[in-house]
Amino acid sequence: MNKIREKVMQTNFTKALKRLIIVAFCVVVLGGGASAFLLCTQIGEAVTYVQQEEKSENEYDRQKEDGDWHGENREKRERYDKGHPDLENAITRPSTAAKAVVGITGMLCFLIGVGFWLLVAAWLYQAAVLAGMHGFLWFLLGLGGNVGAAVLFLLVRSLIRKKCEACGSYQSVKAQYCAKCGAALSAKCPQCGAACGKDDGFCHNCGKSFEQE
Repeated sequence: MNKIREKVMQTNFTKALKRLIIVAFCVVVLGGGASAFLLCTQIGEAVTYVQQEEKSENEYDRQKEDGDWHGENREKRERYDKGHPDLENAITRPSTAAKAVVGITGMLCFLIGVGFWLLVAAWLYQAAVLAGMHGFLWFLLGLGGNVGAAVLFLLVRSLIRKKCEACGSYQSVKAQYCAKCGAALSAKCPQCGAACGKDDGFCHNCGKSFEQE
């Protein structure tokens, strides 16, 4: 368990996500292209079937609007409906190779989706630990909410933590100095002593200009 935790803490998730995106792109392009090529006959038959259905329905609607829906025309329609095959019977069965390629592509896409889901949850664990928050709790939230949990984490972290500009570690919003490197996280107004931002030009409490010092 400790080895897994150490592995997660050492992982560069930005690089991992880029690699996953590249793999997903290759699978979609290559697998999708091969599937379309092997299923071109079935795709053409499906398009033809849909076009025939639309033509038949348009003719049916026109005849009903013209009041010409009786006798011979109605009998033709009934014979057409009885003898016309449904979509499943109108398309020839795909080859074994086509089924294999589609199945493998679908499985790879599923595995990539699972990998992305776990990647987000692992990143949440790492980010929470580095921010001094409950890592395992955010890992569980990542497994359940994924991207939604990541957005929630970023919001919560921005409210209760601030980042040290010197070393990049996260500290409590109330901290005056970084507990890791000792750098000042905020400045004090020399006139009233109020805590201000290090880049502030004026004191938010008394209006003292820091540039005059």
